[in-house]
Amino acid sequence: MKTSFTVFKTLTAFIFIWFIIHSLYIIIDGMHDNGRKADIAVILGSKVNEDGTLSRRLEKRLEAGIDLYTKRRVKMILVSGGLGKEGFYEGDTMKEFLIRKQIPDSVIVVDNYGSNRYQYVKISSATAI
Repeated sequence: MKTSFTVFKTLTAFIFIWFIIHSLYIIIDGMHDNGRKADIAVILGSKVNEDGTLSRRLEKRLEAGIDLYTKRRVKMILVSGGLGKEGFYEGDTMKEFLIRKQIPDSVIVVDNYGSNRYQYVKISSATAI
C-alpha cells in the first residue's frame, strides 16, 4: 500500500513538473516573433455588438492584421466569421473596418461561412489554393 502511494506521488509530481515546463515553453515561444513574411493573414471572427460595432477582442485582432499588412509581412488578409446572433456577418463587418482603416479592398478575402473552426479550415484551404 505504501509503495503504491509513493508511486502515485512520484507520478503526480512528474506530470505536474512536465506541465509547468511545457507551459513555460509555450508562453516564451509565443512571445517571440521571428519576423518572417507570409502570403496571407487569417483573422478569425468574434462578436459583433448589437449596434454593429466590433467587440474589443475583434478590433484588436483586426488591428494586428493591419499591422502585419502595413509592415508588408503579409500580402493579403482573410477575415473569417459566420452570422452572429446579433444579425451581422462577421466577415463583412470585419472587411468594412479594414477598408475604413485604408486597407485596399483587393487584398481582403471574406469568408462568411466560418461559423466553426472545421468549416473555416476547409474554406480557407480552398481559398488559398
